[in-house]
Amino acid sequence: MVIFISLFSLYGQSGIFFSVIPDEKYKLIERSDYRIRVNGVYKGHVYNENRGVLNVTPEGNGSYSVDGTFYVFEELTRDGYRKASKVDEVNHTSFSLYSSGEMIISRDETYPLLRSFPNYGNESFHKGDSWEAYSEKVILQNDTRTIVPVYCQYIYEGTGKYNGVDVHNIRAKYAVRYNHGDDPNGNDALKNISGTHDVTIIIELDTGKPILIRDNMKEFHTFTNGGTLEKTGFILTFFKGIRGMEKGQLADRIRSDIENDLLDDVDISQSDEGLILSLNRLHFIPDQAVILSEDKRLLDSIAESLKTIEERTFFVKGHTADIGSVESQETLSLERALVVVQELVERGISEDRFLYAGLGGTQPLYSNDTEEGRAGNRRVEIIILED
Repeated sequence: MVIFISLFSLYGQSGIFFSVIPDEKYKLIERSDYRIRVNGVYKGHVYNENRGVLNVTPEGNGSYSVDGTFYVFEELTRDGYRKASKVDEVNHTSFSLYSSGEMIISRDETYPLLRSFPNYGNESFHKGDSWEAYSEKVILQNDTRTIVPVYCQYIYEGTGKYNGVDVHNIRAKYAVRYNHGDDPNGNDALKNISGTHDVTIIIELDTGKPILIRDNMKEFHTFTNGGTLEKTGFILTFFKGIRGMEKGQLADRIRSDIENDLLDDVDISQSDEGLILSLNRLHFIPDQAVILSEDKRLLDSIAESLKTIEERTFFVKGHTADIGSVESQETLSLERALVVVQELVERGISEDRFLYAGLGGTQPLYSNDTEEGRAGNRRVEIIILED
């Protein structure tokens, strides 16, 4: 998967050589927008995003070690309007990335879903040159990974304009073909897959950074029980370098923004994900997602501070004590996370900057054997992501 491209424009015999050079920290977004039919019946429009925040360590000889976290969320919508997004999965990943674009990644890793794409090999290209390269596609269904090898055909179409910017244009095409059992560790309920992907890769001429990778796709899945699934739409892939977060400085600034008598209600700590604001004294009506009026001033203070932070995403996590059923805990924690999002949006923060999730009682800080411990486990965290 290409990140940033160094272009050595040696026109003449050498042609143009594409080489992958990732930033020290970057964001990779795989954004799908497609229509689905189940057993031939139209079921609506799916928006899906896999958002990776990744760290890079050079290993020498044009290779890099990459590790990070993917946030996965999906919405079924008919009007195309995006709100705050519920996170369905937080998934850690690690892989090796080479200057050609090739990736070496364990099949136990789920993301990214498309590996070693684009793959430039180690050749130079002139306008009209074509080449083929190996990639892999992960088909994820019912939490089961099916790995499908694909061979992509590429053609370098030369330079052009995109929205007034000088660019390199590359076209790619690959077919997805899978039969039951091709991946012995794949989804046993999957009978076969057929599909086509027509891809446009647009690279800024001056900087070598990808502007857009657009994959127009159509896939048809059949299952051993006779069911079918059809997806028709497109996948957009974006890459963005990330400026590192000065977590200590940001924590100090937030503390100075919050009124002194409210500081005991917010614990601020650092994690690999970003900076965590833990609201461990936020008061809700018991067993409800209704915040008591006494905490409105705390949310006012936090919102004013968050509004000064540019670009970053806010991930709101709800937690409960381990009391009652797992389902009830998850539902309540999710509803409480969402109500905090809504309160902050009402105070002027754009809704599309928020992700949220309900984790129930799965991540306790204290023992659930005492009321004091259970009270400490009932909390809402706002994580300022390093994205």
